[in-house]
Amino acid sequence: MQVHHFPLFIDGQWQPASSGETFNVYNPATGEAVATVAKATADDVDRAVKAARKAFDETDWKAMKPKERARVLNVIAQAIAANAQELAYLEAISSGGTIRRISSIDILQTVDLFQTMANIVQEYPFSETLPIPPFPGPAHNFVWREPIGVCAAITPWNLPLMIASWKIAPALAAGNTIVVKPASYTPLSTLKLAEIISSFVPPGVINVVAGPGAEVGEALVRHPQVDKVAFTGSTEVGRRIMALRRKR
Repeated sequence: MQVHHFPLFIDGQWQPASSGETFNVYNPATGEAVATVAKATADDVDRAVKAARKAFDETDWKAMKPKERARVLNVIAQAIAANAQELAYLEAISSGGTIRRISSIDILQTVDLFQTMANIVQEYPFSETLPIPPFPGPAHNFVWREPIGVCAAITPWNLPLMIASWKIAPALAAGNTIVVKPASYTPLSTLKLAEIISSFVPPGVINVVAGPGAEVGEALVRHPQVDKVAFTGSTEVGRRIMALRRKR
C-alpha cells in the first residue's frame, strides 16, 4: 500500500512542522503504516492561530454579505462531492471504516451540512430590531450579531471528517476563521478537507495542525488569540479544556 505524506495546513499552504518531526498513521485493519504526518509543536500552533487571526482581522471574510458567504459554502459542498472518492479512501485507511459507509453516509452528510449552513446563513437574523424598552425618551433597541473571531476545533478519531465538518461549516458560515486539531489516529481526511476548502476562502481562514493532544491541543486551547473552542471527546479531556480556558 502506498504511504501518503501530509504536512500541516497553515495559512493556505502545506507546511512542515517547525521541528521537522513526523508521526505515522496506521490502518487499524492491517497494522500497516499508511501515512506520515507532520508532528506539530506549540510553535506551529502559534503560527496557525496567528494566520487565522490575520485572516479574520485583515481579509474581507468576516464582512462578506451572507448571500456571498452562502455561495462560497455551496461551492465548497460541490467540491467535497467532487473529491468524495479520495476523502472516503483516506478516511477508510486510517479509521477502519468501510468505503461504502463513508461514501454513502459520512460524505453525503458532510456535503449536506455545508449546503444547510448556506441556507441558514441567508436567513439568520444577524441584525434584529427589538421592541422599544418601556422607559421615557427616544430609543432604538436592536441586536447586532457578529463573528466571534478565531475558533479552535478539537475532534476525535471516530467519524473524523463528519465531526470536523460539524465544527468547520458553522464557524465559516458565521464569518469566523478556524484552527482544527484532529485526532492523531485519523487526521488524513481533515487535512484533505482543509485543502479543498482553502481554494474558496482567503488564506488562513482554515488551518489544520496534527499531533499529540497533550502538546498541540493544550497549546491551541491556551492560546490568547483563540476566541472559542469546540471539542468532541471524553469528559475528562473536556474538563481539562474548561480548566485551561479559565486560566487564560
